[in-house]
Amino acid sequence: MLGSSHRCPPPFLTHPPTHHPSSPAPQDKKVILWTQDGASAGAWNQKEIQFSCVVWRVSWSVTGNILAVSGGDNQVTLWKESLLGEWTQIGQLSEDGSAAKS
Repeated sequence: MLGSSHRCPPPFLTHPPTHHPSSPAPQDKKVILWTQDGASAGAWNQKEIQFSCVVWRVSWSVTGNILAVSGGDNQVTLWKESLLGEWTQIGQLSEDGSAAKS
């Protein structure tokens, strides 16, 4: 599932209970999200979220609709998929747990 630009596999793969697998690409400073289009008989589509630092870890909310991403800048960003299939940042937390400025 990873593109040919990756020289080594990601440290882990994760998927929420209601979505298809996603994978971090930590050295590439991005998270790659894979979705399967039910209308096109199982074709996989790739979406990428770019970051300004290396990605440490990703985690899904219990309901599977919010993705948390931590990175080398000691911030945790929260992402949600829109009805149009685009991923938008909906929040950011600093190292001490307070809401950070974007």
